[in-house]
Amino acid sequence: AMILQKGGLVAFPTDTLYALGADAFNEKSILRVFEVKNRSLEMALPVLIADCDTMSDLATDLTQEIWDLSDKFWPGPLTIVVKKSPSVSNILTAGQDSLAIRMPDHSLALGIISESCKALTGTSANIFGGPDPISPIIVRDQIGDKIEMVIDGGTCPIGGASTILDLTSECPIILRQGVLPSSDLK
Repeated sequence: AMILQKGGLVAFPTDTLYALGADAFNEKSILRVFEVKNRSLEMALPVLIADCDTMSDLATDLTQEIWDLSDKFWPGPLTIVVKKSPSVSNILTAGQDSLAIRMPDHSLALGIISESCKALTGTSANIFGGPDPISPIIVRDQIGDKIEMVIDGGTCPIGGASTILDLTSECPIILRQGVLPSSDLK
C-alpha cells in the first residue's frame, strides 16, 4: 500500500489474472503502467475498486441497471464500462469519456486496494499481448524487473479475463467475452 501511495507499481493477484496496480489518480504512475506494459497510450486502462461507493467518485450517470449489475456480480469477473467523472484522468481513459471498473473477488486484492488508494489500475500484469499472468512467475518473467513489487498470492483461482460490459448507451454491449458467461448477464 505504501509503494502505491508513493507512486510505485505493484503486481498482485485477483480472481481472474494478476493486475498491474498504480494509483488511478496519479498521472505519472499511470504513464509508467503504459511504459512497463509497452501498451499504446490510445488504449484505456481499467480500474479496480474495493467497494461500490467508490464508483460514485469515478463515474457519472450511474443508472439503476448499473447498480443492480454491480450488486449481483461484484465482487467478481465483470468489468462495467460507465461514463467517467471529470476527476478521472484523460490519460487513464485514453481521452475517452468512459471508464472500465471492476471489483475483484479476491481478499488480497481487495485489501491492497482498500489500504492504498480509492482505485488502482487493473490492467493485466504482463507485456501487452504477452501470456495471461495467472501466476507470479509469469509476472516476474515479463515485468518483474520494471516494477517495485510482485506480490505472490499463488495462481489466480479463475485464470482468465473478466467479461467487459459497456453500459454507456441504452443497449448494453459485451466488449469482451471473458469468464463470466453472457447468459448470466442476460
